[in-house]
Amino acid sequence: MGTKKLWVKVLVWRAISIALTLVTTWLYTGNISEASGLTMVLHAVLIVGHYLFERGWDGFEDASS
Repeated sequence: MGTKKLWVKVLVWRAISIALTLVTTWLYTGNISEASGLTMVLHAVLIVGHYLFERGWDGFEDASS
């Protein structure tokens, strides 16, 4: 898969993921403002977590080589 195609795939999935989280939290809370805030916080945490996971994974791969 080419780099451009991969970026499009990643961004489309992120948009779907955010939309699903927003709808789910909105249905749970009944408040779109609260759901929006929770969605933004959750996805910020997930992005940082993913970054840290990738850094750790790279370190693990380097150590086992």
